[in-house]
Amino acid sequence: MLKELESFGFDKDTFVMYTSDNGPPFPGGRTNFYEAGIKEPMIIFSPENGVRRNEVTASMTSLLDIFPTVLDVFKISTNTTKLTGKSLLPLLVQEPPRNDNDAIFGSQTFHEVTMSYPMRMIRTRRLKLIHNINYNSYFPVDQDLYTSPTFQEILDSILNKTYLPWARDLKSYYQRDEWQLFDTKIDPMEKTNLVQKPKYKKIFEDLKERLMNWQKATHDPWRCAPHGVLQEQGIFKKDPKCFTLGHEVLF
Repeated sequence: MLKELESFGFDKDTFVMYTSDNGPPFPGGRTNFYEAGIKEPMIIFSPENGVRRNEVTASMTSLLDIFPTVLDVFKISTNTTKLTGKSLLPLLVQEPPRNDNDAIFGSQTFHEVTMSYPMRMIRTRRLKLIHNINYNSYFPVDQDLYTSPTFQEILDSILNKTYLPWARDLKSYYQRDEWQLFDTKIDPMEKTNLVQKPKYKKIFEDLKERLMNWQKATHDPWRCAPHGVLQEQGIFKKDPKCFTLGHEVLF
């Protein structure tokens, strides 16, 4: 791409951002918040002088950072607009100090129209918290994934009770806890949910609060689900509130 730009004389005034919209379409990949679903390539080229070249950053970044970056390139002010992403231009000049509390957020509601399974996520450098809002339902499988040889082999091994070396099993893939907390350093395959571990209680509550605050900041219509209903009309228009559905009494 850069060679093509150079051949047409556009390499001196073209800012390039290369990335992907999601992880690969494999089980645990696309439509999931597991690592294979959220890790994406991102390559940035700036024609400006004095920027970093051929280096890798350890900064926590996400697709939410693209829009603020483009605005920054064109020097468009965002003083009157609330953006949850950040400009990546400073990264091109200097690597920022490492902060273990840095986090990215994720939002997934559905992939195909028949695949409603809203999820929200916060991911720090080491920890990841996933909220499976529709956890009482089976996790959906999209059509092209279902017909892939990979998924068919997994399905065949379950139906015929044969061994298949897979990091998960189909039951836990379909049926997920409402909250999933993973330590990606000691559990890179994300097999052990730490939500119920006393050692991680405070971590869980802290990450949960940060995720909820992000949902409020982005006016997420699912921020009260699944155990509450959001009221944002009438007297609650300026101060939306969540009201319980009484699930804690029924179950």
